[in-house]
This record gives sequence, C-alpha cells and structure tokens, in this order.
Amino acid sequence: MFDEKFSWITKEGADRLIEDTKKAGFNVLVPCVWHGRGTSWPSERAPREPRWRANWVRNHDPLAYLIERAHASGIEVHPWFTVSLRQRDMLSHFVDPGTPTKSFNMHDAAFRTFIVELILEVVARYDVDGVNLDYIRTRGFCRSTPCHEEYRARYGRDLAADIRRYDDRRDVVASLHEWTRDVTTDVVRRVAEGARQLKPGIVVSVDTIVGVWREQGAAGAYWANNGWADVVFHMDYEHPLRTSTIIAGRDMFREPERFALLLGNYELEKRQGATVRSRDGALLIQHIQKARELTPDSRTTAVYQYPFLSDEQVDLLRRGPFKEPAVAVWPVRQP
Repeated sequence: MFDEKFSWITKEGADRLIEDTKKAGFNVLVPCVWHGRGTSWPSERAPREPRWRANWVRNHDPLAYLIERAHASGIEVHPWFTVSLRQRDMLSHFVDPGTPTKSFNMHDAAFRTFIVELILEVVARYDVDGVNLDYIRTRGFCRSTPCHEEYRARYGRDLAADIRRYDDRRDVVASLHEWTRDVTTDVVRRVAEGARQLKPGIVVSVDTIVGVWREQGAAGAYWANNGWADVVFHMDYEHPLRTSTIIAGRDMFREPERFALLLGNYELEKRQGATVRSRDGALLIQHIQKARELTPDSRTTAVYQYPFLSDEQVDLLRRGPFKEPAVAVWPVRQP
C-alpha cells in the first residue's frame, strides 16, 4: 500500500493508516517521507516537510512511531523518496539555470551525494525493511552551461543539437541516453550498496514506467538486471490496463519476478471541474486479477494510493485476492 499524503504525521493518522492497511490484507506499507518539500524525520540535512511543521508535537518522531506500530501489526515499512522532484523553494544551490522545472539537477554530483546521504540517513536511523525510489529520472534535459560543457567534454558533441534532434524527431542519440542514465544509475547504485551495507537483506525498489522516459535516464530493467533494484514497480493507474506496455516492460527483465505492477485505486473524472474519487472495488479486483495473469512470476501486487482506499475496496480485497495472509518473500537478490 502506497501513501503519498503523509497520513501518518499525527499519531491518530498513523494508527488509522496501519489499521486500514492491515484490514485490507496488505503486508507492506510504502509511506512517502520525502516529496521534494523537506524531511518528515528529524534531520539537519534539509528543511522540514511543511505537513510535519504544521502538526509538530514535542518529542514525537512520526516516522519512528509509524514503524513501531506497523511492525507490531506484522507490516513492513519501505520509506518512499521522490528523488529529483523539487516542490518548493529550497536547496537552491542544487538548481542551476537550465535545470528542468520543479526539479533538482541530477547532473550535479553534489546533489546526488546529498540525496543518497539523505536516504541512507533514514536507513541507518530507523528499523526500515526497504527503501523506495520514485522520480528517479532527470525530468527533462539539463540545459545549463556546466551541462553543455560536461557533455561536450565527454562526447565531443553539442548538447543543444542533440536535444533539438530529440525534440524534432523523438530520436534519442546514444550519448544523450547514456548521459542521463549514468546520473540516475549513480543514485540507484549508491543507495543500494549503502543500504545493503547498513542492513543486509533490505529491499530496494524503484517506481517507473518500464520502457518510458528513456531520454530522462529511467532504466528500471537495467537497474534490476544489474542487481541494484530488487523490485521495479511499473506504474499503471489506467482503465483498461495498458497490456502491451506491461508485457513489453516485463519481457525486458532477466528475472521476471523483479517486475511488479503498481495499480491505481482511484478514478479521475475527465470533464470540466474534474475530481478524483475512489475506484469501484470490483474494478480494482479485476485489475489485480489481470495483473497476476500478466505477471505470473511476480511476487507482489501494489496499490496507489491510501487516501482512496474505500471500505468497499477493503472488503473485496479481504474476501478476494488478499484472502490468504501475505508471506514476505523478498529479497529476490541473495543477501
């Protein structure tokens, strides 16, 4: 169960989140702890998450409380980090003129070190079972002067010309692909190596759409095939599911059990004044059953996201695909 809305910042919210997650039959909780706005745990490395500041209680560590309550209920906790996303004006030294909008500059080695150390701080400080990396892509092309200079020095090519080629023909020059993939891979590899050193057996997962955002360095299958990602969550929140994209992504994995589907439990009403509502429970069950048909080797099915987990969905999950208690089988990788 993925929770992006920081439902657990208060004790009451954490208790409710754990109760609902357990009732629905999930055995893993993936709470967003870094959404490009600040930390949701005590840290001197970055400003605080506004939602934590707004609900601050002396001597209360919300993440520690959440993990304690989750483990008491038999639920694993895999903190979720949106790596390149920048959602408020902070840490401006990691944003050059020419950095993609609402993003940190992934080509900045200092930023990559910062975000890796920030993630590993949580792994070292808390009794976590896994770590989840989202927005692990550049979110566009860096067009800053240092990026132009680095690209020319490394490849002897003009960055602006190669970007125009992509813009005009959607043709990713091999050097451009390698350039973006190297910086995202640097983060995934260092997080995986550092986290496993701190906690052997920890699960490292990433969120992406396999085969998409290639020009932004998204490389889920590459990371899994090289052993840095234990699980790659392929995001598909649509109805109907994009079957051809799922199959194409799945077939890129040497070990197909590393490929898992992250399904949506909500609907976006596509009309003027569009609103988001919980998906019909029967349709969610249908998607889970279809996902299991498409990924028979996968060891997990995940749902995004908690605020739209309705009573109907909970009831149908417990009487249907989650009727039998889940058994932890991670990691795929041998520790």
